[in-house]
Amino acid sequence: MAEIILDADGCARVDGDLIFSTVTGLLQRAEECLSGRQTLIFDFAAVRNSDSSALALLLELLDRSRSGGVTVTFRNIPASLLDIARLSNVESLLTTN
Repeated sequence: MAEIILDADGCARVDGDLIFSTVTGLLQRAEECLSGRQTLIFDFAAVRNSDSSALALLLELLDRSRSGGVTVTFRNIPASLLDIARLSNVESLLTTN
């Protein structure tokens, strides 16, 4: 199970496993969090497990946020996810916005 909890300060805290079976539902919730905002921070400190589908989720969030004019920042990306991003040559997309 995974969820995104939006704090009053504009931080979307991602909790749980970012894996193939959870990312579709998280994408829908993330879009709700993006709606009507100029900036949004996604904090991944509470993520327990992630796989390559998590990378696809983050890249999709970047694409949708840019299309909607929202500045997104990712905080506390799990090391294993950064390793996948590095191997895929997209790490810089996740760490610099």
